[in-house]
Amino acid sequence: MQNDPLVATVAPAAGATTTATTVGNGTTQIQATADGVAGSADLTVAQVATSVAVTPPAATLTAPGNTQQFSAEARDANDSTLATQPKCVSRI
Repeated sequence: MQNDPLVATVAPAAGATTTATTVGNGTTQIQATADGVAGSADLTVAQVATSVAVTPPAATLTAPGNTQQFSAEARDANDSTLATQPKCVSRI
């Protein structure tokens, strides 16, 4: 069995049964052969952001020149962190 390791890994790499573990977005192919006959299955990984958490959720600055750092984290439907993270922007 073979695949694109940037999309998914498989273990064990040989045998009648294997498990694919996602690594990144994309499409790969899981292949199997027996006695010179081949079969395959397409595997598509399409992780998308369903929420973005900004921390801290609120801040109050009391004097000119004060600063506050914020961070943002994108998460998917399973609450897993996405490899590609959002950019913080300000809206006034």
